Amino acid sequence: MKISLFTALLPEFGMEEIAQTASSLGYSGLELRVCDLTEKMKAGGVSFWGEHKNDIGVKNFREKVPGIKRVCEKYKLEIPMLATYCMTFERDLIDEIAKNMGLLGVRAFRVRPPWYMRAESPNPDFRKLSEATDKDMAFIVKVCEKHDLRACVETHMNSIAPSAALVMKVIGKFDPKYVGAIYDPGNTMQEGSENLRLSIQMFGEYLAHVHVKNIKWTEQEKRPDGTGVFKPEMAKLNEGFLDIKQFFDELKLAGYKGWLSVEDFTVKDDKKGCLKEDIDYIQKLWN
Repeated sequence: MKISLFTALLPEFGMEEIAQTASSLGYSGLELRVCDLTEKMKAGGVSFWGEHKNDIGVKNFREKVPGIKRVCEKYKLEIPMLATYCMTFERDLIDEIAKNMGLLGVRAFRVRPPWYMRAESPNPDFRKLSEATDKDMAFIVKVCEKHDLRACVETHMNSIAPSAALVMKVIGKFDPKYVGAIYDPGNTMQEGSENLRLSIQMFGEYLAHVHVKNIKWTEQEKRPDGTGVFKPEMAKLNEGFLDIKQFFDELKLAGYKGWLSVEDFTVKDDKKGCLKEDIDYIQKLWN
């Protein structure tokens, strides 16, 4: 079992400082955020989902590769996954990142199916979105076959694939050599929750990568009729609704040999201290 760190957790750090931090804390790899920064993101300042000092994107990926390789070799870190923000319908971007991934020696990358019930999709029609995504995935698989890559879809709330079953609807008709699933049960605690063992069995040979985070639901307000309004919030790994020990037990039962990637968005002030607590907790539960 190897543990990687999602670089989005350290937006104020450059590539070298991220790698040095991860290595010093005992992480074996980096799940590399690959996101082209928009002017809006830059204007919003440094944040998890905004401006990043480590500004690796699809469009500058090729020129960034030598620096990434140098730093990862220096700190003996692997890159199990490129966490791109490419939507499945952004064919030009997917073609571009695929052409350059071999330079870094990374085979797996994330692609994101369409959003559902968000500003980007204000009047969603699931069937139409699903049909279009099938065509986009067929294109992506051809690209992966050409470059020997694996495009992975994550269980993610507010998308057309928030659950294991719906991720499999997106990828299940294609060869698992070229497509895979990223299982994030922290996300499914917000939307798409299924029995952990059932989800892992549904994924089967498609399970490519795992995210580790936790979520809790808290009451935000009371309506005039007395109804409580609950919303999800990020939680420390040992404090949320997900039983991470049970999750790990199910992964081991299924013979999972892949990476565990830390995505703890509660890290804010003492980030190094929090990330050290995370890896210690994960190692204790897994072992």
